[in-house]
Amino acid sequence: MRTGFIGVGVIVTVILVGCSSYHVIPKRLKEQVNKDIQYEQVEEAPDSYKGRTVVWGGEILDIGRRDQNTTVEILHLPMDRTLRPLDAPTSSRGRFLAIDAHGDITDADKLKKGTLVTVIGEVQGLRSAKLDQDRHDIPALLIRDMTAWEREIGRTTYPAASPFVGYRPFIFWDSRRVASE
Repeated sequence: MRTGFIGVGVIVTVILVGCSSYHVIPKRLKEQVNKDIQYEQVEEAPDSYKGRTVVWGGEILDIGRRDQNTTVEILHLPMDRTLRPLDAPTSSRGRFLAIDAHGDITDADKLKKGTLVTVIGEVQGLRSAKLDQDRHDIPALLIRDMTAWEREIGRTTYPAASPFVGYRPFIFWDSRRVASE
């Protein structure tokens, strides 16, 4: 009887370990992050939110070195409940800059244009950025943590008796931490 309980315990442990998930907001930042501060609020009153830590998502538009830091220009996008940005550019409210002052992003080429990211950052106010032919002030965040979401497409085969005969693609997202203080 005892060996049955041990076997069940091993199975439960394996299932729990296998189901552990990636946490976009690391434990060390959980108490500092205010998920309620929206992009529009910071854009309208940047000084009111300076120094506050927010979590925003978006799509990388440009990345480069500016003022001794790596700066990532991001198209702001809404996020799902897991804090992954939705691939919905028409839902964007604008752009923001994410500044890596800690030197975590050592090779800007590893982050490609079009990559979806979730940025946990400290509001720095507004910074000037070139949009089209003009310069505009957009919100800037000092990166405290950043997750890149990489789309991976797989294939699965359904049995011949299934109504879904043949190959069907499925999509899942792989996440990786690219910057953390």
